[in-house]
Amino acid sequence: MAGLLPPALLAGLLIACSPSALIAARPVSDAGRLAALARDVDRAESIRAVKRLETAWAHYIDTGEWQRAADLFADDAELIHAEDRFRGKTAIAAYFRRAIGKGIEGLPPNTIHTPFLVTPIVTLSADGNTAKGRWHAVAMRGALGGEASWEGGVFECVYVRQNGAWKIGGQVFKPTMTGPYETGWHSYYPELPVFPYHFQPDDVGTSAVLGPAVGAPATKATLSALAGRIRALRDEQAIRNLQDAYGYYVDQKMWVDVADLFAANGSIEISGVGRYAGKVGIRQALERDGPDGLRYGEMNDHVQADLIVDVMPDGKHARARGIDIGMIGRNEGSAYWVVTSFDNLFVKQDGIWRFDTMRQAVGMKTDYAQGWGKSWTGPGIAPPELQPAGPAPATLPPLWEIEHTEAARPQAGMSLAQAEKSVFVAAAYDAIENLAGGYGQYLDDNHWEELGQLFAAQGERDSAGGGFIRTPARIAAFSRQRYGPYNPHRIAQNMHMRTQPVIDLSPDGRKGQMRTRLLQFVIAPNGATGPFREPMIITGMYEDDVVFENGRWRIQRADIDHLLYTHSYKDGWTHIAEGEGAKRSPPLSSVAGVKFDAPGAGDTEPSFPKLPHMWFHYRNPVSGREPPYLMPKYPLPQP
Repeated sequence: MAGLLPPALLAGLLIACSPSALIAARPVSDAGRLAALARDVDRAESIRAVKRLETAWAHYIDTGEWQRAADLFADDAELIHAEDRFRGKTAIAAYFRRAIGKGIEGLPPNTIHTPFLVTPIVTLSADGNTAKGRWHAVAMRGALGGEASWEGGVFECVYVRQNGAWKIGGQVFKPTMTGPYETGWHSYYPELPVFPYHFQPDDVGTSAVLGPAVGAPATKATLSALAGRIRALRDEQAIRNLQDAYGYYVDQKMWVDVADLFAANGSIEISGVGRYAGKVGIRQALERDGPDGLRYGEMNDHVQADLIVDVMPDGKHARARGIDIGMIGRNEGSAYWVVTSFDNLFVKQDGIWRFDTMRQAVGMKTDYAQGWGKSWTGPGIAPPELQPAGPAPATLPPLWEIEHTEAARPQAGMSLAQAEKSVFVAAAYDAIENLAGGYGQYLDDNHWEELGQLFAAQGERDSAGGGFIRTPARIAAFSRQRYGPYNPHRIAQNMHMRTQPVIDLSPDGRKGQMRTRLLQFVIAPNGATGPFREPMIITGMYEDDVVFENGRWRIQRADIDHLLYTHSYKDGWTHIAEGEGAKRSPPLSSVAGVKFDAPGAGDTEPSFPKLPHMWFHYRNPVSGREPPYLMPKYPLPQP
């Protein structure tokens, strides 16, 4: 972690934190190895705790619980939101209550102020007591009958461990976009300089664990206790993958695959609609949104955001809270934004996590053409043939009920070597997610050298419409030539958000695959009009191969299939002609004559309104069902 770790420690880390070094490069005694393991479990847990902390803040803002939101801050924390600056919990709570709550506790009915936080890049200090995080953020703001607007930008935060608990020590929000719903977002400032990063390319992809070769203070923890905590970390990964995979199956209306994710006696509860139980009932709940399979010109994207996972101490039950952002409709019909809160229960059966009870509450469904200031409806009435079996709770349980103080139960039977490898794999999930975040942030700012450094020595990047470019230097040069150099006086920007990761690692822990959703907001200059000078939404799907190389996780192959290019903010994802997306993507003429190192894969232009060839790197995580298009296993290119 350049800038966070001393050079001598960093050099040792790059050697020590590889899977083979976890077993081969051992301290003298088992007691030393156990001490290093205890430290590394704490470091891996700290990264997750920091992400949970920031996401919990977003949920409390969403529900208008101003004091609970402020209680997540350290006693002397500083908050800077654009030009507003406050210090201390009391002042921060008062700011939330005044600026967002308009002087009252909670949010009135039919009001939205949800900050969607995505693409986290979280790094931990050498001593493990402070951390830093960067996030993309987009917020829908307003109320029915009042103003409706957009706001977005970047959070840069500092976190501190205070009395044994992680707290937000500083939260800085730098807005990059704003605007009324009617005309869409535009740049917040006349110029949009880069908001300084807290990280360098070498930090992105570096694991938080240090490995047994780096000494640690003696510990009183037992191996079985540490094994239980590692199991909880790995279980959280599995549940995150399950929840995010669910969203991708719903995108394509793959109802058979969605139903497979549930336990045999599972259920779906929709506030205001009812409870659907068992395999038949679950299928009925899904078909409220239409029959199996996406149709031509149909949009059904379901972005999973603001996810908090809590694994119960028994390791057999879990809960996940989050937000589902729906972009639905038909090209020749109407389009809608739908924001749904969920609070789901999971059960582990035969070693596999499944949905037990999916609990949903539709907070807002708005006609895209009108926005949430003029249009606000609920989940709708089920047709007679799809009536629920019984009632559902009117509201979701409060977020704070997700908290518990019990530690994970000890787990016997895990050897020290197995525990060392398992905590490395747990930390790898977060290091790889950092890669996705760093990739998006560097793209935002046209920082091509830094982007190239996120790739392996023989890494490849899809050029979007052409072929693959190989090696960090060529990736940087090609990207600069096609998209232009960094401009410190830019008046517009792309917000390139890569979110909803499904991350799977190879058995040896040295390779992996990552699926992420691209949700890109093109920020127009303030006051601009005309073609290509207004807000745009671009969506797509990344399927990346990653590899552990020279002590860090790096991208081996970044493969993007763009799905949607909106042609006007007014129409959203309607009235888009076939092939129109290709006309709006950056032309390849600027790189004419460039030789691609490998041919393109998948769809070479945005598919909508046509159906995409939707590739998956994974089979159904519960049933093992193979998707229609399963990603091939690419061999590593030779130097």
